[in-house]
Amino acid sequence: MTYTFADASPRLLDFLGVSQAALAAPPPGPFFRIYSRRPGPRAFFVREIVHSDDSSSALEIFKHILKENRQYETVVVIGSHGPPGGPTDTGSAGGPEGAPGHEVTWLNAAPTEFLLRVNAPAAGLLVVTDARTPQWKAHVDGVPAPIYRTDVMFRGVPVPRGVHTVKMYYDTRGMLWSMWFSLFAWAAAGVLTLATWRRGRGLTVPRAPASSGPARP
Repeated sequence: MTYTFADASPRLLDFLGVSQAALAAPPPGPFFRIYSRRPGPRAFFVREIVHSDDSSSALEIFKHILKENRQYETVVVIGSHGPPGGPTDTGSAGGPEGAPGHEVTWLNAAPTEFLLRVNAPAAGLLVVTDARTPQWKAHVDGVPAPIYRTDVMFRGVPVPRGVHTVKMYYDTRGMLWSMWFSLFAWAAAGVLTLATWRRGRGLTVPRAPASSGPARP
């Protein structure tokens, strides 16, 4: 993926999974410089969670986490009803794969559905750096699980200790109902418009003349 930024943090580019970036160069140099990046993992596991009440404060917390290079160790979740915060143990700092001792393996990946296996010696949060929307749903070992808004705009699924399978899929049922409702509304509006137009022009269906029967001789 290629993005254009006037000024961008290399850590942010790696966190977003950007492999190439065209950045505005200061004068008198060339207008753009192309930077090749080594993007970070699309999914990782963390144990330390910070809660935020709104998007603005979450963004400031995320900037601070990014500045300290702890983006794969600590995440910020928007809302007070998210998973418990704070580290679940005192292990060493995690690397680009997330918290130490944890393993995230991709089993299947498709545009609208993917499957991961998480090996977690302690409870934590599986983070996927894809945009969170209401249509995305999650199951952990076949059981529905919440998706929390993590690091301002991404997805976070709580996973307990042990080896678990996490499935995320895009639920299109709401879209299908919306589509059928829209078609019905357009059809009803068309019928109503046609009926109003016919009444306005005073169009009537002509009637056949009454028959008087055959003439008598």
